Parts: sequence; C-alpha cells; structure tokens
Amino acid sequence: MAKIRKPAKLLEQLVECISQMKAAHQDASQEVQGWEVTYKTRPKAASKTGDIRVIDPTDGQALSSVVAIRRKLGLADEETSAHSPAKSPAKSPAKLPTKSPYGGRDGR
Repeated sequence: MAKIRKPAKLLEQLVECISQMKAAHQDASQEVQGWEVTYKTRPKAASKTGDIRVIDPTDGQALSSVVAIRRKLGLADEETSAHSPAKSPAKSPAKLPTKSPYGGRDGR
C-alpha cells in the first residue's frame, strides 16, 4: 500500500462526503482524492438508512464503515473526535457466590 501523506485530512474529507450523502438520502457516488465513495439507500421507503462503500484506489479494497476507513488509513488508535468520549475498558461481571448460603455445607 502506498503511503498516504495526510491520512487525517483524507479521513476528514471522506467522512464529510459520507455525511453529506447520508443527509441528502439519495443514491450518490463521488470521488475524493481518488477514493470512490458510494451511498446506496435501502429499498424500504420509510427507512432513513443506507449503505456506504468506499473503495481504496491503491488496492481496490471496499470498505463499508468509517471505522474500517480509519483502520485502512492507520488512524484506528487515535480518538475519533474531540466530541466523542474515550472508551473505558469493559468491567468484568461481578462474581457470584459459588456456595448457596442455605446449602448443606453451613452445618445445618
């Protein structure tokens, strides 16, 4: 894969393009610095959803999420924006007692 000079700037442009396509809510295709960005609405008329597809010009890989684009650009470890909270590590579930308080081992 060719080294992208300003991956953060490219990501910003791709996300802006995707946001505009989603806001317009109609099928669209556009090129951003050689990357092909496509938005396809879902067939259900009442649905306000659609699918994105972004194709990397260097290897033709199709990406279907902003997270996948971030990974492809090598930005996966950076915080998504100043407005999004940092993810906290998942807490392990509380341990339940292995013996019943009324079981046969309490001397009754």
